[in-house]
Amino acid sequence: DPVLVDSLNRRGLGLTFTSRDEIFRADLFSLQTQSTLGVENFTGLQDRDDRMQGARLALRPFKRADLIFSAQVYEGAGALFGDSIVGEGSGYSFGFDGSLRDGRMRFGAHYGRVWWDDDGDGPVENVTGDAVNAFAEYDLLSGEETNRQLTVGLTYDVVDADFVSLTNPGLPVGHQTFAFSANYTANKLYLGFQARTQETNFGGPDELETDRITRLQFDGTYDFDPVLSFETTTLSFFAYSEWQRRLDTPPMALPNFDYLDTGFDVRLDLSTALTQVSVGYGLDSLNDQNQFNEDELRHRVNLSVDTQATEALYISMAAGSEWVDGAFDDFWVHDVTLRADYQTNFDWLFGLELSTTQTNSIFSEDGFFAHLEASRPIGKFGELVLYGTWADDFFAVESGNTHDAIIGFIFRANTNFGR
Repeated sequence: DPVLVDSLNRRGLGLTFTSRDEIFRADLFSLQTQSTLGVENFTGLQDRDDRMQGARLALRPFKRADLIFSAQVYEGAGALFGDSIVGEGSGYSFGFDGSLRDGRMRFGAHYGRVWWDDDGDGPVENVTGDAVNAFAEYDLLSGEETNRQLTVGLTYDVVDADFVSLTNPGLPVGHQTFAFSANYTANKLYLGFQARTQETNFGGPDELETDRITRLQFDGTYDFDPVLSFETTTLSFFAYSEWQRRLDTPPMALPNFDYLDTGFDVRLDLSTALTQVSVGYGLDSLNDQNQFNEDELRHRVNLSVDTQATEALYISMAAGSEWVDGAFDDFWVHDVTLRADYQTNFDWLFGLELSTTQTNSIFSEDGFFAHLEASRPIGKFGELVLYGTWADDFFAVESGNTHDAIIGFIFRANTNFGR
């Protein structure tokens, strides 16, 4: 369901019932609202203020047709991400998904409605939100006796600004979006195109501004015949253009933040049985069209090499540089990372990682990072890891000081109940 319930990884309990002919299916779930670690509320079902439950019914009425009708409901209580106040919510959704012509055409549509009480008996007004998602795509060439494929698709997506679902917390809200896509493959060539236009503040307060954001992007890959000693050679590219235009500015709303953002990336990947090499270049240009005029131009290059130097030694290296011509600062950044793993004959695996970053930006700093670890299996299901880390300046994120020094060990145990 693209509107009410997302694929969540939470503690809890789920049950599924399916008929033998797979015409009918029922799902029940009760899950913890927040993702947590530790042993507190181990089952995910103990705290009523941090629990959501729901059900889904799906019906496939025709055995030979890939058409599924579904309906879902949920209710629960919990705090939204970044909030400490427990709210209560509920909702329902229904829709259908299917395909025709041996899968060449795929389609679907879903509608959902939710209710949300942000503060229980508090003064904040309860809200109601609606969401609709519909799509259709068709493969124009698969019916021909050819190795070409051209798939075109349309998507309509609208979500009210007040659409709050504990079971789909990552759903972007407050927009109406139309999208078109086209993907073409033939032998060694792939080309993709996407166009999208989105209206913001959809179903939101009248006193807020409304913008339209439009984006075009084009990407592709081409596999060349073997070059020199490389068995595979692939050229990849990506280009985009995105712009924002103000549609409505109420009296107390923010001024417009119109912009035009364009860019592209090109990458060449080469590989043999033991070595992979990648080199790339990218450019991003931001044309800020509001009163602040914060234009920015970025160039970046990168190189990576991964190789199985010997049967026991694996080495990887990555280097990148970026040059920025910004509104407030012109600067450069250089990064280099080296990683080596060595497998001994007596079950020990040694790993070494070294990283450094250098910059002349007034908003960042240089840094150095070193990590050494040794691991070996313990019995059939265990593993012991010994490690030490040194991090300076930019990489010293554990303590927030100028450097970190960490020494520790980890013991892992796998329990294979199903074997």
